[in-house]
Amino acid sequence: SIDLAHDYQYAQQHALQSSVSTGGKIWASGLHRLDLPHRLSTNDLNSLAVGQARPTVLTTAIGRIIDLLWVLNCGERVLLLTSPQQAEPVRRWLGRNVFFNDQVQFSLANELQHIQLVGGAASQILASALPELPALAVGQLQALGAGWVVRLPDWGPLAVYRLLAPADTLTAWRAALQTAHALP
Repeated sequence: SIDLAHDYQYAQQHALQSSVSTGGKIWASGLHRLDLPHRLSTNDLNSLAVGQARPTVLTTAIGRIIDLLWVLNCGERVLLLTSPQQAEPVRRWLGRNVFFNDQVQFSLANELQHIQLVGGAASQILASALPELPALAVGQLQALGAGWVVRLPDWGPLAVYRLLAPADTLTAWRAALQTAHALP
């Protein structure tokens, strides 16, 4: 059974890891991989440096919300994190807004899985579990082997990280996090 009081107390003092299996993932590649989402959303994405992440809201021409995205600049490709079950609808919507001279392709990033690490000691637990990972500031992204780790905005006193990788890498990371006392 779930003991919410225990889990909350544990998150305050340590960290919890949770699956984000329903969250969508889309790769954007090509010359306009940042420019097209920039033109269709509310935040400045053209200034997003490699190794940085930023939230943005995709909107229609009349201001209707399509989805809230996290945009992760991985260098040659950009990873767009969508709301649960929205990867395919967002990919189709973006594709409908590509003009003839836009050099951009969108594809589902089904090869990646992701988990979230949240807690008062999440940064310390992450450093213990993945010692090769440098400390990350909010909005910073780091490639790590076959995957990426991004620091999202804190939830009050709780640090929040998203870890994205192929299944085998993520399984190893989850085990390392559990050994470092992140409650699964």
